[in-house]
Amino acid sequence: MKAFGQQAAVLVVVALFWLLAFSHPIFFLLAREEAREASPASNAVEQYVSRLEGSEALGHELKDQASIGYVSEAPIDVRVGGPLQARYYLAQFALAPVLLELEDGTEGPTGPHDLVLGSFQQPAELSAHLRRNSREIVVSVGERAALMR
Repeated sequence: MKAFGQQAAVLVVVALFWLLAFSHPIFFLLAREEAREASPASNAVEQYVSRLEGSEALGHELKDQASIGYVSEAPIDVRVGGPLQARYYLAQFALAPVLLELEDGTEGPTGPHDLVLGSFQQPAELSAHLRRNSREIVVSVGERAALMR
C-alpha cells in the first residue's frame, strides 16, 4: 500500500507541475500574441493606417495643407462609435498634423475644401461619389479610398 501511495503522490506532483506550466503567464502572453496576429480586424486596421501613412504621393499632396475634407458612404456622427467613425479617426491619426474635417459629401467641387479624402466600404461607393459630385482622384489609396479634388 505504501508503494501505491508514493506512486499516487508522484502523479499528483507531476500533474500539478504540468498544470502550473500551462497556466504560467508566459503561455497566456504567447497565446494572446498569436491570436492578435491571426485577427483579421487588427490586420485591417494596420493595413488601412499603413496605406495612408506610407503613400508618398499622398504625403506630397498634403504637405502644404492645414486641413482637408473627409467623406464616407454615410454621414458620420462622432458622438457614437462604429466602423465609419473608426475609419475617420484612423485616417485623422495617419495623416496628422493635417486636420480632417467632415463633409456631408453633397457639396461637390465647390465645397469648403479643395481636397477631400474619401474612404468607403465598397469600391463602387467611391466611384458613385466621384460621379455624383464631379470629383476627380488626385491620389488613389487603394480601391476604396482616394484623395479627390
